[in-house]
Amino acid sequence: MTMFFKLNNFISSFVTKRDKSLLTDDFLKYDAKLNQRINGKSALVIGGAGTIGSAYLKAILKFRIEKLVVVDINVNSLIELERELRSSPEYHFPEHFITYTFNFGDRVFEDIFLFRARSILLSILQALNTLQTKKTFCRSKP
Repeated sequence: MTMFFKLNNFISSFVTKRDKSLLTDDFLKYDAKLNQRINGKSALVIGGAGTIGSAYLKAILKFRIEKLVVVDINVNSLIELERELRSSPEYHFPEHFITYTFNFGDRVFEDIFLFRARSILLSILQALNTLQTKKTFCRSKP
């Protein structure tokens, strides 16, 4: 007998104890405004292959992004993420999709960023994650 563990069911039953997200009503209320502001835009996501970055990408790919550039230093994670996103019918994958594997502080990144400076949605998710880690670490010291 094969049993499949259903993570979403487990979370809703035992962790959050609710059937829908707390943000569902807000997403429904602002759906038209979000579509108007995001559809047809370009996005540059820095740190896109990490936990926060991939969740962010999954959220914006429910809209119709025109161009998407994803930067991360982990090439394997970028490949897996792209494979996962392309294989799911849930996401609207843009025709213009580019991944770069280099560090945020590299000179190459600066050149690419200046070349693609018209990106409307800029998300530096690795930096946010690092800042949160440093803040938590600093608080834990006596």
